[in-house]
Amino acid sequence: GPTSDRRRSRSASGRAHGNDSDDARQDRPRDPEDQTLYRPNRNHHNNDNNNSNNNAATSSAQGNVADAAASAPGAHQPALGRRLMLSHHIIAKRKREVIREWALELGLASFCKIGWPGVIVCEGPEDSCQEYASRLQSLRWQHFTIRGEEVVPVGPGQAVDDLRVLPRGVQELGENDMSRLAEICREAGLEDLFKTCLK
Repeated sequence: GPTSDRRRSRSASGRAHGNDSDDARQDRPRDPEDQTLYRPNRNHHNNDNNNSNNNAATSSAQGNVADAAASAPGAHQPALGRRLMLSHHIIAKRKREVIREWALELGLASFCKIGWPGVIVCEGPEDSCQEYASRLQSLRWQHFTIRGEEVVPVGPGQAVDDLRVLPRGVQELGENDMSRLAEICREAGLEDLFKTCLK
């Protein structure tokens, strides 16, 4: 059948914080994420209420892929995935390193806007997007949620790479680069995905 987009956006409770100046950040208490990268009981997602919505999003994404696979006769149907993930902030050096390392390892295109709030947009094989989101959810966050996701089944004669619209590679954007991230998404035809971080 023809390739079709299946898109779903999620809204998280709470309002995003704006960027702070360097002087303002000097007065902030030490970020516990600098000391402990992973949250306690990282393999037991239900123990962290702040991540309950994230687990539901991941389960739903897995269900979407399972549905796509079921519709393909006799085999798993490959798909292209996209995610937009929102964090209260992304500042800790080690966390920024693994955001980059994991995206490269999994073959994803990724943009990470650091500061307050933190925003991660990624694109690549759906299985890799699921793994990336799962790994990020295992980290210690003040708040982290999957705000938007898209799953695009690969049609006959197509490859996952044929459906990519984001520039290849992994790029970190500065604290004041939200408008730049919006422009990147708009130029790639992903404006609706970007807008999920504003809801």
